[in-house]
Amino acid sequence: MKLFTMSAVMLTMAGTLYAGPGPDAVQWSANGHWYELVELTSGEDWQGAYDVAQSLGGYLVVAPDYVEREWCRNTFGEAYAVGLYQDIDDPDYSEPAGGWKWLDGTPATNDIWGVGEPDDGGGQDCADGFWAVPNASVATGFCDALRTHALVEWDFNIPPEAVQWPVADGGNGHWYLGVAAPNGISWLDANAAANGMGGHLATMTSAEEDQFVSFTICEPVNLWNWDGGVARGPWFGGYTTVENCPAGEMLWVTGELWDYTRWHPGNPNNSDCTAGIQLWGFGARDWQDNSEDDPTRANGYVVEFGVLPEFFGACCVNGEAVELFDNDCERILGEFMGEGSDHDQVICSSYCPSDVDGDGFVTTGDLLTLIAAWGACP
Repeated sequence: MKLFTMSAVMLTMAGTLYAGPGPDAVQWSANGHWYELVELTSGEDWQGAYDVAQSLGGYLVVAPDYVEREWCRNTFGEAYAVGLYQDIDDPDYSEPAGGWKWLDGTPATNDIWGVGEPDDGGGQDCADGFWAVPNASVATGFCDALRTHALVEWDFNIPPEAVQWPVADGGNGHWYLGVAAPNGISWLDANAAANGMGGHLATMTSAEEDQFVSFTICEPVNLWNWDGGVARGPWFGGYTTVENCPAGEMLWVTGELWDYTRWHPGNPNNSDCTAGIQLWGFGARDWQDNSEDDPTRANGYVVEFGVLPEFFGACCVNGEAVELFDNDCERILGEFMGEGSDHDQVICSSYCPSDVDGDGFVTTGDLLTLIAAWGACP
């Protein structure tokens, strides 16, 4: 009996909160992806191996190209679950060779198979790899057979020098990178650079994360500006704007809740109402707000790789446009305006809190929607 259909195992990657690759992961320079041979300590069937990969924010390796399969075999050896299965709902399904596809939907080609494969073998509908003969090939296997290893792939490019805050140590599994800017850098440019790397300026939303970032990631002295007698540290992802300055409010670049701070005495002072936040004093490493457009204030910044969105652009929130990742925009109930869109150029619809159904008018329908939802919030 065929166990898997396309709907059951379609690959889901965008916006995944992830544990991330472990310390044994290896990056392939050809595509920037990361790979790790994960031990399945209790043994897992193919679906179980798939679930393990998903729980790590990755997926069973997808390698329709021979060069990638050969690199995987030379790096990790043979015999592990891979992201290839037989889809009985595919129009081309037939035994033994029809309907085989990789998890991203790429059909299997004849050159991937080992000698005598695929042979069905009485219900062999999931694949293992990558074998030396004839060409870093795959072999069919029983989906319910227990496997000892899975080859997991992540398709994002975390710089190899980034440091993970492991879940096992009480962390969030995210990766952090201190970037030196010896000629100085403004908060605005640091923010753009972090986004361009596929991450964001680090958001220290708890005492534990603050401790890890401030005293582990920010230890190198070349991240600090030593001019003026006081060590100014690297920028991170807190900021304020003219709009929220009068109320003394601060924001995280990710839209996360602002409920943890560690200010240097007298801060924030919001002298010009547009400020980024940096560490202050090499000993205390508490927080100081400073002019966001002044490159003389800092010589470094901290990038965090955590939530992995696919797109970055303008997000309309309450009638105003900010630049966020698409999944962060969705999380704060904003309207994402498209990859690469500029917050200075998009036109957001007017914000009208009374327009509950969002049709641009306040009508009886909005009142009925409100009455229907009357009571405690879920």
